[in-house]
Order: sequence, then C-alpha cells, then structure tokens
Amino acid sequence: MDLSACDKEPIHLSGAIQPHGVLLALDPDQMTVVQVAGDTMGLLGAPPDALLGQSLEARLGSVAATKLCRLIDEAIVIPRPLLVFETSIGVSRMVLDGVVHISEGLIVIELEPQRSGFEREPLALVQRMIANCTATETISKFVSSVAEEVFK
Repeated sequence: MDLSACDKEPIHLSGAIQPHGVLLALDPDQMTVVQVAGDTMGLLGAPPDALLGQSLEARLGSVAATKLCRLIDEAIVIPRPLLVFETSIGVSRMVLDGVVHISEGLIVIELEPQRSGFEREPLALVQRMIANCTATETISKFVSSVAEEVFK
C-alpha cells in the first residue's frame, strides 16, 4: 500500500468527498439524486448536472440499487449508521467501495474505487449487529438481541 499521498488528503474537511470519489445525496421519499459532487465523469460516466433528479436505479443499476435500498432501510432504523458496501457500476464497471449514511435528512452515498481486494460487506453486517445490540436498554434485552443477531 502506497501511503505517500496521505498527507495531501483533505481529511481535515469534515464531510468532504475525496477527489477520486463521488458523493450522491438522495431525497429519501423519491429516492432521486438531489446533490452530487466529485468525479462523476470518471466513475459514473455523466456530468453532475445530468445526475440530478435521476433515480437510484437509473443511475446505479438494479443490482446496486437493490443492495443499497437494503442498507438504506437499515440506515433509517439505526441511529448514526455508517454502512459499508461494494458494488460494480459506472462506465468502466470498476469495483467501488461505498458508504451510506443519513445526513440532514438526506441519504448520502459516497463511492470511490476499491483499493484492496477483500470483501467489505461483512463489515456492514457487523456494524448493524453492534448497533442493534447496543440500542437495548437492559442486560436481558441485550442478551436477547445478541442471540437474534447471531441466528439471522
């Protein structure tokens, strides 16, 4: 892994999208793109203006949209979620890592080219399990929640 460019990454800008990534903000009722930023031409094959108003499925394809809708359903239930997924979309069909979260009432999807070759979806599973278990109020409910999550 080459870390030589890490000092140039704008990590001090909270909520900023990396220059090699894309951010899509969706209206949760219509599931359409209302805000966009980043390298949309390189990753999605369209300029930002062309993406506005498009549905999630029209822009990302049905497989990615279905996967994201499952994560989004969880994100709406789980307070302060950070759900990780991977998908293959866009012009080059490259594998992208993605993160879904809720911000100011919008569903925010951040995508960037995958740098490593390992499967990330188990992380989303673990994040959901932890969030569901820690949302309990008593030890008894916690233990029941852990058992439910393990048997899912």
